[in-house]
Amino acid sequence: MLRALALFALALVASLPSVAEAQRVGLEPFSGPLDAVVRGVVRDALEERGLTVVDVDEGDAGDVDAVVQGQLRGSRRRARLQLTLVGPDGAELASERARVTANARGRRAVTRAVGALLDEAGDISRAPEPEPEPEPEPEPLPAAVDDDDDDDGGASAPTSTSSPGRPYLHLLAGLSLRNRSLTATTTADGTRLGNDVPLFPELLVEARARPLAVTGDPLLGGIRARVRFGYALFFESSTPSGQVIGGSAWSLEGDLGWLFPIADLVELGAVVGGGFTSYGIDDNALVPTIEYGSVEARAVTRILAIGEELVIRAEAGYRFATASGAFTEANGAADGHGLVVEGGLEGIFPFDRNVGLSWLAAIEWQSVWLSFAGEPPTLSDGQEQLIRGRFAIGLSLR
Repeated sequence: MLRALALFALALVASLPSVAEAQRVGLEPFSGPLDAVVRGVVRDALEERGLTVVDVDEGDAGDVDAVVQGQLRGSRRRARLQLTLVGPDGAELASERARVTANARGRRAVTRAVGALLDEAGDISRAPEPEPEPEPEPEPLPAAVDDDDDDDGGASAPTSTSSPGRPYLHLLAGLSLRNRSLTATTTADGTRLGNDVPLFPELLVEARARPLAVTGDPLLGGIRARVRFGYALFFESSTPSGQVIGGSAWSLEGDLGWLFPIADLVELGAVVGGGFTSYGIDDNALVPTIEYGSVEARAVTRILAIGEELVIRAEAGYRFATASGAFTEANGAADGHGLVVEGGLEGIFPFDRNVGLSWLAAIEWQSVWLSFAGEPPTLSDGQEQLIRGRFAIGLSLR
């Protein structure tokens, strides 16, 4: 009986892999900002997985089953980490990326990247010496590992557990609160005519896209397209005599721009766009319906206070508008030049690395100084302006 138990124990021990062999992982020196701190986090994460970590020189596998290499790029506040696991023969077993910040969130991102690195590599223990062909190589090399060598923050597919990058699409809906003020001067007696609509709510829909953000290239990722639609839920004004004038209003705007990144903290750029705005006013003796086609050129600044999670945004530029509709039929062609200024906050509450809750809050001021070309001239000059506050929430994809 004792002999049978001893034989069973020997067989069980022989079937288990050598713990010392399976747990020896080399850790090379890292390069770049926060190298010592990040290397320490990687060491802790490896040891938490039950591995014995051995310090090795760069390019020297030593007496270990695999070697972890690390490279950091960017700034100390926000760096990009590339982790690579190689075998004793120098063959790459797995690769992961993460965005690193100098806080607890950055530590978690590094820990997740280490876990993904080991999961992707699978069993890293050495094959027995007599085996002619090492076993670790059939599965672990997905084609996408070699697709992108520029380490730009998780653009390729294998980085599913690394820190998320810049969103490529925002879809938002919400409300805006705005006014409308039109004034014009008659040539006959200098009387000021106008239509002042107090604050009214608009349904707001907005889509923003950075279609090339998925490439991971910060310059290509700076290309941005945006579309906005607003529809007045209530549009009503009154004449000096107390007559209530109803109507409807809506607008559709779009622009295309490019934003240049500076040290992962600021984006500067320019956008060019245009749109159409309609003020459909019920029949009255003072101001008829008017519509505007517009073209804009804006300078844009985005300050990434907490990455894409909290962004301070400002835009300012030139606006050209040309009028049409019943107003111009009665008073002649009208166009104008003006200014537009917008500022606010936007950000993301991430659900996971691919989807998040996107939001924005902003305030905008527009003013266009109009000139008229009626024959005979009935109006000499005018001004169309508005102040609008926006708030919207939706989804972001990355």
